[in-house]
Amino acid sequence: DDGSKRSDQQAADFLPVLVEYADRIDVVPVDVTDREAWTKVEHKLVRTYYMSKVPTTVVLAGDRRPVLLKFHRISAAALEAALEKALRP
Repeated sequence: DDGSKRSDQQAADFLPVLVEYADRIDVVPVDVTDREAWTKVEHKLVRTYYMSKVPTTVVLAGDRRPVLLKFHRISAAALEAALEKALRP
């Protein structure tokens, strides 16, 4: 479907950013089509943040406060900006 294609494209855009930040962040990708495979953490994330829009991107600070919550495709630069904000003390 179209949302899945957007998610795949966004994942490819995000990969270099995620590699750059890999030692400072935790990443939890959730395949919303495979509920039976979800962990407890993924269930909680979906219940809290997912609004039936694909892709959904959530960046949480260390205190679990959302610094980014977007229900559409975003750029790698927007992800990087949100990660920088989340990592600020």
